[in-house]
Amino acid sequence: MKKVLVILAQGFEEIEAVAPIDILRRGNIEVIVAGLDNINIASARNLTVHCSDVLSNCMNDHFDAVVLPGGGKGTEHLSKSKEVLWLVKKLFNEGKVVAAICASPAVILAPLDILDGKKATCYPGMQESFHKTTTYLDTHSVIDGNIVTGRAAGSSVEFGLSVLEALTDKSHADRVRASIFA
Repeated sequence: MKKVLVILAQGFEEIEAVAPIDILRRGNIEVIVAGLDNINIASARNLTVHCSDVLSNCMNDHFDAVVLPGGGKGTEHLSKSKEVLWLVKKLFNEGKVVAAICASPAVILAPLDILDGKKATCYPGMQESFHKTTTYLDTHSVIDGNIVTGRAAGSSVEFGLSVLEALTDKSHADRVRASIFA
């Protein structure tokens, strides 16, 4: 079974975390939700999520993917974490799936040079932070190799389905899509 780490930080965007978690679990993917610095993490609108663990306890585990939700404050906290940056770069270099939505592609992935030579999306306007070799696409989600990016909160379901597709295949993601859009 594939295993995915979703990292939450204070101020994360609720739907950008919960929709991918739900979709991945529907797709029979094991999802570990790690709080950046606490087991209980408050979202941008004060929804507190009780995480599976704290990130520091997950650093030596095997993961097939990492998912980074957006949200202004949440993304800022994630981008300042040496553990997050190290883990993202490690998984990217191992060819594992690195997925980020909203502000996270611009604030976390671009500075790590992970989007260089890739097609990607992010919250509109934040693509100004992309390097010149990154092609910005104005769409809900983009899969380019082992990188999955999503645009904004309203793109969360499509983003989650794209992460599932990158981990499995299109037909598996399409079956989950059909079950939730019935």
